Amino acid sequence: MFERRPDIDRDITAIVSTGSLSLEPMHARLIGRSASMRVLDDEIDRAAASDDHILITGEIGVGKQLAARLIHHRSRRARAPVVTLTCAGLPDLLLESELFGHVRGGFAGAYRDKPGLLELAENGTVFLDEVGEMSTRLQAALLRFLASGDVQRVGAAGAHLRANVRLVAGTHRDLQPQIAAGAFREDLYARLQTTRLVLPPLRERTEDVPLLVHFFLQSFAAAHDVRTCEASSEALEALAAYPWPGNVHELKRVVERLALNARESVVGLHDLPAEIMQGRPFQPVVPRPVTPAPGPKQTPMTLIAMNGTGTPV
Repeated sequence: MFERRPDIDRDITAIVSTGSLSLEPMHARLIGRSASMRVLDDEIDRAAASDDHILITGEIGVGKQLAARLIHHRSRRARAPVVTLTCAGLPDLLLESELFGHVRGGFAGAYRDKPGLLELAENGTVFLDEVGEMSTRLQAALLRFLASGDVQRVGAAGAHLRANVRLVAGTHRDLQPQIAAGAFREDLYARLQTTRLVLPPLRERTEDVPLLVHFFLQSFAAAHDVRTCEASSEALEALAAYPWPGNVHELKRVVERLALNARESVVGLHDLPAEIMQGRPFQPVVPRPVTPAPGPKQTPMTLIAMNGTGTPV
């Protein structure tokens, strides 16, 4: 059974004091006492000390974006931007435009020049999440960039500029079967995994669950301006026994619901969701690539929808 420990509360206070309570990864450090997290923290330090490209692997929800941001903020590039682009679910042309930028008239709906993230992150870090979902055509373009540093915007006749960025890629997939099937380029894989970090699933570090629960309860109470509560030993034991297929991301969502719905100062077993008590996890959502519509050009509506403001890109 888990017992309340004053040193856990001290650790939570130290974590919260490092920045705002927005739960933005850049404002936190790794939360955990397990051996695997101590090893990971050391690996992040070593990765930050170099300027190699990095491949971060691990299940969905383990914190690959957090690890990428920590690498950036501990590196010599920390004063420059760090940007994230998720490759899953984006049409090929839109993903290429977001990464490399485009010129006016480069495709239907391109009403003005637009810089890509590789330009915007000059001297900083670009984190490409779910890189395993990228098409082989874009993999080739990314490989050319890694070899030369040249950025060619969509629709441009040649390279627009040379960008100095560090690339960190993340994936939940085992890329070796994709390489064997011809779905992922072996030469790109070799370049990306100069340095490789493997993030452990939450079910393999259950001793970290109480600390994570307490941190999230305090953080969400402050963020939503509700009463701060704590979890009982019985509740912590049930939460640690749950297999968490969605890992830390799933735990965070569950704890947010507990913080918002808490009627008492202590969260007990009766407050936990039914799937936690029954030990029947939800199946994790695996992102699937979206197949672009036939034809060499995307429609303007696709790009306008991603802009989010109704303003053509």
